[in-house]
Amino acid sequence: MIAISSMKKLLLLVGISVLISCQQNSLPPIERFEVKRGTNIAHWLSQSERRGIEREMFFTEEDVKAIAGMGFDHIRLPIDEEQMWDENGARYPDAFGLVLQSRKDFMTCGATFQQL
Repeated sequence: MIAISSMKKLLLLVGISVLISCQQNSLPPIERFEVKRGTNIAHWLSQSERRGIEREMFFTEEDVKAIAGMGFDHIRLPIDEEQMWDENGARYPDAFGLVLQSRKDFMTCGATFQQL
């Protein structure tokens, strides 16, 4: 019973940490976001063996412009841990850079990027 209680405390602490880090955002907060029409960007940062330039070129600013041009107001980016961190928990800066660039590209197109 003690192990379960400790695990719940740890999960709560991790959850609070994630929420706090999400609030430290340089973009202005979105007061209201209504999901109207979105799409999934699969096999880019999830379920993929792509790395390096192949991963970088798989989903680009041109793709973001095309998606926004089709009237989509949001995208979903599934992300696997192995794409973002190595076995020791160190970040892959290129992978995080891709996520941040796609966010910037999508917002430049006039769409909303909602961080969940």
